[in-house]
Amino acid sequence: GFDFTPLDASGTVIALTGSPAVPSATPRCVKDNVTNLIWEVKTTSGLQDTSYLYAWGNDAGAASCGASVSPCNTDAYIAALNAADLCGETADDWRLPTLRELLGIVHNGMTTPPAIDANYFSATQSNWYWTNDTYQLYSGYALVVRFSNGESGAVDKSGSNYVRLVRSGQ
Repeated sequence: GFDFTPLDASGTVIALTGSPAVPSATPRCVKDNVTNLIWEVKTTSGLQDTSYLYAWGNDAGAASCGASVSPCNTDAYIAALNAADLCGETADDWRLPTLRELLGIVHNGMTTPPAIDANYFSATQSNWYWTNDTYQLYSGYALVVRFSNGESGAVDKSGSNYVRLVRSGQ
C-alpha cells in the first residue's frame, strides 16, 4: 500500500484533513514513507510546470520547457531543481528515478487516468515519464513509465517526455 507525507516548498509537513485523509494544501513534494524517497510534485506554472517536456540526459532534442530551463533536457532540469532548494533540499541530490522507483508510485487501482494518487501528485500527465535506466537491448533508448495506465516501455532518448524527479529522504 501507499503511505505518503505531503510537504510544502520548504519541506514542512502539510496536515491531513477529512476522511479519507488528504493533504490540507497542495504539496510541492511527497515523502514515500515506505521507500523513504521524496518526490517532486508538478505545478501548473513555473519551473515544475506539468506541461514541460524534456530530452533525456544532455541531448538537445526537440523538447519544450519554456524559459525555465535551457537546454530542455533532464540534466539541465535536475541542475535547475537542485539550485531551487525545493522542499528544503540543499544536498543537490534530485535525480531521475529508476524504473522500479517510478513504478512504485503508480496506483494500479485507479479506474481513470492518471494512474497515481492525485491528492498527493496533482498535475500529473497521463503520458510517458523518463527514468534514469537505459534499455539493455539498445543504449539509444531509455525506460519510461506511462501514467495513463502504469505500463512501462522503452523509447528513443532523442525524444521528449515528462519528468518527475526524486531524492533520498532524510
